[in-house]
Amino acid sequence: MVNDSPHPRLIRARDTLDDALVALCTVDDGSLPLRAVDEELARGLGRVYAALGASADAELFAESVRTAVMHAERAQTLLTSAQTDDAGWRDCLRSDALALDALRGALFQPGTAPFVLPRRAGALRARASVGTAQLLDPPRPILRPTLPLPEPDEPDEPPPEPMTDLPPSAAITLAALEALMARVMAPADTAPDAANETTAAPAPQPPATAALIEALRFGELQRETDVRFARAQIAIEELGMLAAMRRPDDDDPWTSNRECERRMLCRVDAIVASDLERLPDLIRLLEDRPVPDPELTLAILFVIGSLRGDDSLGELARLLRVIDLERAPMLVAVS
Repeated sequence: MVNDSPHPRLIRARDTLDDALVALCTVDDGSLPLRAVDEELARGLGRVYAALGASADAELFAESVRTAVMHAERAQTLLTSAQTDDAGWRDCLRSDALALDALRGALFQPGTAPFVLPRRAGALRARASVGTAQLLDPPRPILRPTLPLPEPDEPDEPPPEPMTDLPPSAAITLAALEALMARVMAPADTAPDAANETTAAPAPQPPATAALIEALRFGELQRETDVRFARAQIAIEELGMLAAMRRPDDDDPWTSNRECERRMLCRVDAIVASDLERLPDLIRLLEDRPVPDPELTLAILFVIGSLRGDDSLGELARLLRVIDLERAPMLVAVS
């Protein structure tokens, strides 16, 4: 039987894994293993997207679902092993259990209508946009589901060791104190000869290697992926600032700042042309902000919304669910 829509159980698994990731962002207890659970849920959701895109490949479908079940089970183990009454943690556990049940039921019932997933190979499209934003389809991996997590609690410092009763010191006579004072106040030329004191010889230094000399002279060699990510980070932060500049004043029309809009689209070009495998790391930049950053949030939503695929559409929806739109600056920036 041919289905006109993707498998309903996989859709249910995708939605409940979405709910689990969103619930993880509401956990208040920072001592819980948030990162480990987030890693397993995100990997499982990524394999669900791969299964939804496997319309005619039964082997790929079964492998993707089995891998998703494995990650959901690992997340469940982590969730059940923690003793806590945190409401967000319980919601995450409940959603993960529902997703696991749906995945096990979908293992031997593949659907036929595929999701739209990114291309793994092929030539990169030329410009991202000329004049207006465009929906881009560069070759890239499936976008790893990523949400900014709350800051974990720092471990409490151990209390200081209690002071023990010190043994009584020997009595010092007035003559001994005067002799010590005379020694301290003596001029440097009358001090004991340092050469007569026995000191340990310094350990011989190993000879400098060619790699150490090159690193000291030219700096350490960085990986290409790190260089691309650094450039993408600069571009996305500039995109956020340009988005704030693009917003017109009360008396200006929206068409009054075309040059700023053109520069925004150039930043999208630069990010897409860089390493999209590190795009989740750009989303993680929201965790480093001491207060919510509306401009950076808008820039991340802009870039993800410019990518073609149901995986990017799902990531966009997840981010909108955890963004605090009750704050006026965030609401204005995102809207």
